[in-house]
Order: sequence, then structure tokens, then C-alpha cells
Amino acid sequence: LFRSGEGNTNIFNDAAAAEENDAPCSILVAPRNLPSNVSLRDLNPTHIETLIGLRGLVVRTSKVIPEIRVAFFQCWGCRHTERSVVERGRIMEPVRCARCAKQYSYQLVHNMCL
Repeated sequence: LFRSGEGNTNIFNDAAAAEENDAPCSILVAPRNLPSNVSLRDLNPTHIETLIGLRGLVVRTSKVIPEIRVAFFQCWGCRHTERSVVERGRIMEPVRCARCAKQYSYQLVHNMCL
């Protein structure tokens, strides 16, 4: 991968040099030939955390503020699941797994939340 306008400079070397100098470094990515193209009308929660292609024209943007009432967590160690009720807009993540006793091993499963 190379940056345009700077000759044949390898961006990975640039990123390492920028990190050493505490200088900001930006990398632009333009994926092509994605495995799936989804129409905007067919977009649904199964597409969360996946790379998909979209075609369309952006007319307006806004912030998306999800309103989860019941959060669904799964332990990445033993796959134990647990639900947590959202209180005052805060999602209370379980600290310790009830089955394997690992601390902070839960991850939020977006598709199962209510």
C-alpha cells in the first residue's frame, strides 16, 4: 500500500515513524469487491459489526442513539449468557461470570438486546 502524492512510500513505515514522533497518521481505505451488497431497505441488525457494501445517496445524517431496555451479554470464555436491565440509560455489565468466574469476560450481543 502506498500514499498518493508522496512517491513510493510504504504507509506502514510512515505509520511506525509517526508513532515514534507522536505525529498523527491517517490511512484511507477503499474496499472493493465486497462479498455482499445490501440495499438500504434490507439493512437490519444482523449486519451489525460486519463489513457490507451499500449503494445510495446520502441526503441527511444524524446520530443514532440506541434505546436498549434489556441488554444481552455472553461470556467469551464459556458462552454463558446473562441479561441485564438498563437503569436510567446505563447498561449494567456483569462483572464476573456466574459459570466460569472470569472477571470482565462478558461482551454485549447486539442482535439479542431488546
